[in-house]
Amino acid sequence: MPTGVSLTIEGAKACRANPTVARLPVVTAELSDHVGVYCFLKSVFGEPSEAEFRASVEDPCYRPADRLLAKDGQRIVAHVQMLHRVCPFGSLRVPVAQLDWLGTASKLQGQGLGTRLLRAAEGRMIRSGALIGWARAGSPRFFGRLGWADCGPHTWSCGDAHRVLGTLMEQGFRLPGRRARLHVRPWLLWEVGSLARLYREGMDGLLGPFERTEAYWQWLVRRHAFEQLYVVIDGPELIDMDERKAPVVGYAAIEIFSMFGRVRGNVAHLTHLAGFVVAYLYIRIRLRIDPVRVFLDSRR
Repeated sequence: MPTGVSLTIEGAKACRANPTVARLPVVTAELSDHVGVYCFLKSVFGEPSEAEFRASVEDPCYRPADRLLAKDGQRIVAHVQMLHRVCPFGSLRVPVAQLDWLGTASKLQGQGLGTRLLRAAEGRMIRSGALIGWARAGSPRFFGRLGWADCGPHTWSCGDAHRVLGTLMEQGFRLPGRRARLHVRPWLLWEVGSLARLYREGMDGLLGPFERTEAYWQWLVRRHAFEQLYVVIDGPELIDMDERKAPVVGYAAIEIFSMFGRVRGNVAHLTHLAGFVVAYLYIRIRLRIDPVRVFLDSRR
């Protein structure tokens, strides 16, 4: 992340060309700005929905002061939000900051206002202790001009389960000797701790996934950004609060029908679908069980 907080030459020229824009104050958002922020985001991006915005401000990590606004009187004309997270990198816990919803009112675009907000946000992230800053951008060229590095789009791979299994066995992976009896059913409220445990176990050896506190998990499932959440039980299908009697060995959040309409509003849904694919491969490879067949058989 760039460490400078000065305007670029291009941005400074634009501000000199329009002194009115240069005089617009950049201020920290307050709780009373939420309605104005929501209306601004809808006018510029066409989203989020009212329910999504309400859920976002209920995030246990959220603070109104993590938004920076440019105002013309009482009217918001530019906005950016910073999200503060912690990512494990091996034995290290690295504070990171994500930039989101950086936008300027259409009539003021190209006049350096977005640059001013970005530079102010960079300074705020540095002062908060963030060592890495990142952003998803539809226009990465804008960030590149200001010293940010283009990391490329998200990528993924498709592979045949049998070939994946064969490759793992060639590398010394050994399958367990027993065949577990699995049951698939909708999750229960008290199993949030099991989901958190599986997520922590899945993070081992990975670089960069966000840490999720218990409060964050409670918020994540309470916002219900999915159509159904299923868990895989290793053992009899018991409704019991004692996980030792029927441990949860997998989970998948499903959201299909509204997933492909929008990108920004459905990042969580796409992540859930990716998790579903990973969970399927994990159960096929590690337990030698086809969870789809188990699920269908349990419905007969």
